[in-house]
Amino acid sequence: MTSRKASQAKTITVVFVILIFSWLQSACSANVSSPTPNANIGDGGLLSGKPCSAPCFYNITPGITAEKQALEIFSSELDLKDCDRWEKNDNGVDRGMRCSNIGITFNDSSIVNVVSFQPSQIITVDQVIKKYGFPDAVLVTSINPSNKQIGTVSMMFYYDSMNVDLSLAEQNSGAFDLKPTTLIENIGYSDQNSYKLVRRYSQKWNGYGVYEQYNP
Repeated sequence: MTSRKASQAKTITVVFVILIFSWLQSACSANVSSPTPNANIGDGGLLSGKPCSAPCFYNITPGITAEKQALEIFSSELDLKDCDRWEKNDNGVDRGMRCSNIGITFNDSSIVNVVSFQPSQIITVDQVIKKYGFPDAVLVTSINPSNKQIGTVSMMFYYDSMNVDLSLAEQNSGAFDLKPTTLIENIGYSDQNSYKLVRRYSQKWNGYGVYEQYNP
């Protein structure tokens, strides 16, 4: 592969990562136009391990849990019935649904491949690192890039042993200033294939401080 083609391939992958990140944000953020309140899920088990530990969310584990079982859990245990559903599209987002502050997608075999949620309690980067250690990698991208203006930057943490990605609170800056008090806004658990796609191009963990945006 020529260097030009390699660069194009990286760009396509980074665009896909941004699309996935954007979906996680929209799927798990409070929808002001919806009367459905956010589900009170606490930390979703990320820190407490209750009702199950990452990458299990309310007994839903990507790559293992069938769609039928997941839907039953959404309805019975989480009492989520007013959900927005969508079909698989050409932008890389699989069939799935959003219910309050929780989103889920299914692969072609009707198995959960991604479950993501916005916790209903405050979780900081420091708490996560004390629980799981330093992330295996990070990614900083511009959500609203502009040629002349500073856009909004986001950062993601990756934990390879669990196929977990954590979306940190966005910042209005040209770079991301990571601090122990930075908040975790969204939590995503994926099956192996989905995780590899969003993890493939990333940056090294360099401790707290300023991280520049990823440029393929």
